[in-house]
Amino acid sequence: MEVEGDIVLLRAAVTQCSAAFLWGATMTIVGSSASQPTEFVVRGADGEMLFSGSSAEEAVAFALDAQYKARMRDFVTKLELVPHPEGGFFREIYRSGAPPMASRGRTDAAGEVMATPLGDRNQLTSMFWMANTNAPVLKMGVNVSMHIHYYNGGAPFRYYLIGADKVVKQVVLGPDPSLGHEQQMVVPSDTYKFGVLERPAAAFAKDTTRFVLVSEAVCPGFDFGDFNWVTADMLRSRVQGDEDLNAFSVFLYDAPGDRGFDRFYAVTTTTMTTTTDKPAAKPAPAAADVLAGLVDPFILDVRDPNEVSAGKGGPPKALPGSVNVPLNHDGVPQSERLTTLDEFLVKLGEAGATLPTALDHTIITHCGSGGRGRKCMKLLQQLGYTQVYNGGSPAHIATARGLLD
Repeated sequence: MEVEGDIVLLRAAVTQCSAAFLWGATMTIVGSSASQPTEFVVRGADGEMLFSGSSAEEAVAFALDAQYKARMRDFVTKLELVPHPEGGFFREIYRSGAPPMASRGRTDAAGEVMATPLGDRNQLTSMFWMANTNAPVLKMGVNVSMHIHYYNGGAPFRYYLIGADKVVKQVVLGPDPSLGHEQQMVVPSDTYKFGVLERPAAAFAKDTTRFVLVSEAVCPGFDFGDFNWVTADMLRSRVQGDEDLNAFSVFLYDAPGDRGFDRFYAVTTTTMTTTTDKPAAKPAPAAADVLAGLVDPFILDVRDPNEVSAGKGGPPKALPGSVNVPLNHDGVPQSERLTTLDEFLVKLGEAGATLPTALDHTIITHCGSGGRGRKCMKLLQQLGYTQVYNGGSPAHIATARGLLD
């Protein structure tokens, strides 16, 4: 990616960004011509102009944002990361003597095991974990096994650790030792762990995309039977006063009794088939009387952003309380590029959307008419949700549920 403009101003803007935020950036700075001393242009690898403006800071922010988005999606795709229960994305990549991910975060007795006070556990497990701008928080959890975390790349991530001694320790995993970043971190047994992705140092870059990639080794191997969400009472027992209690409560998981971890290990491959037979008729959206009787539904709007702003399928433009997670890839229709479950999970994370924890919670999907709503319904059913209804369009849902004036 090439940035053209006044070299002095561009270098000043780049200097304001920490080395951590520039990880992976490949900007080439080109001096501007005398006839256009205040114009700043960002071009792609093919020379296409992607940005033009009068601000060096905006040009640098645009270039960094574009590169981080591309690099993050590249990691998510190539490492086959999926949403993680504590936040962000993950994939188990090693479980001693057993295929990773197959045992769904539990001990695989057919693998290499060791005896522990809680029963046999695989000797060692390892995983990748990623946080990003829309999923920047690691929720508070505690594990029986010791963890070792290794920084792999991206922006700095600030961890908080609270041991039985009630001492709060902060560790920033990142690329720059001169800024106090660590490259690995040990989390002892029975330590409350939580954290948040660091924001860029430069004010003009605070809204740009960022992510961190971390790997974790767990010994004895990870087992959800050894893991618990930290509750408010547990946190209260380990902090010194109300100030820490109030500050750290935002990291508590909102459903600490949730043990439905299997949904994060759902089968994420889609088999495409072709046929010369006449396609079957597409099921119609749920009937109005069915939609009217649904109690406290989670409404998932899978339209593209421009369709939402244009009010496609309305009125209304958007249903109250609905969550927008575009199903299409950059506006390409599903008929040309079908979204897989793996990709859908990534889109949920990018949008910062959290699905209901209970698999029997009622969910209504919709687009502008019902096609993508139906495809999204099937993806959610693959995740194990049992009460999913295709609402068709905003107008159909609003009319059925009495939401129109």
